[in-house]
Amino acid sequence: MTMEGFHSTFFSFGNSGNVAADWEHHFTSYDPRSWDEEGDGVLQFFESPHRYSLTVVHNAKFGFLLNYSVRNLDEKSTPESAYSIGKKSQLANFKEVVEGSFYPTGCFVTPSTAWKAVEDFLANPTKRSSRIDWIDESILSWPEM
Repeated sequence: MTMEGFHSTFFSFGNSGNVAADWEHHFTSYDPRSWDEEGDGVLQFFESPHRYSLTVVHNAKFGFLLNYSVRNLDEKSTPESAYSIGKKSQLANFKEVVEGSFYPTGCFVTPSTAWKAVEDFLANPTKRSSRIDWIDESILSWPEM
């Protein structure tokens, strides 16, 4: 897949776009301090009328939370939105993991697991990775805010 249509909101990671080698070491040689400095981000691929997104949320205590979503920009709808699954037993356990943002701790995965999904997204963003487990967003019992 070419870089055309690819976008990243990360500040310094993966500056070459969707080249897997530029991303891999951030997961396989995981350094929580560099992730804390970088912050969270979104990898996106645009193919009219869709926007495919992989949101990457980092928390040094819990690991990585991933959200894969497909947005139809013409219809302003999101036909697909799923979260990574780390520990099924913790899917109902919501914690404030980023200031003001609550997520299920069971959706956090290890750096090596997160890398599988990121690598697959970089290779084929129009298809959710089948190498990790996902849960549909609508199944999660989000707390009232």
